[in-house]
Amino acid sequence: MPTPNGARKRFTQGFKLDALRLLEVDERGLDEMDRRLLQALIGKYQGGPVGLSTLAVVVGAKFYTEGAGAAMGAGAGMGSRM
Repeated sequence: MPTPNGARKRFTQGFKLDALRLLEVDERGLDEMDRRLLQALIGKYQGGPVGLSTLAVVVGAKFYTEGAGAAMGAGAGMGSRM
């Protein structure tokens, strides 16, 4: 990745792993919300099918639709979409 002065810099494997750890992403690439969704799907609904709004209630997320798409966010103050 070029820096502002034109030099190239590479991120080390350790740097990348530290960043993922800070974001609480596990070795499978899952974060807390991913794990909660999978636990709900498997534990409560034996793998599905289940609606998105039902999943949102089970994991305590806010569910909303915008146009043709839908998204879930963790908590009432969540302003970004997934």
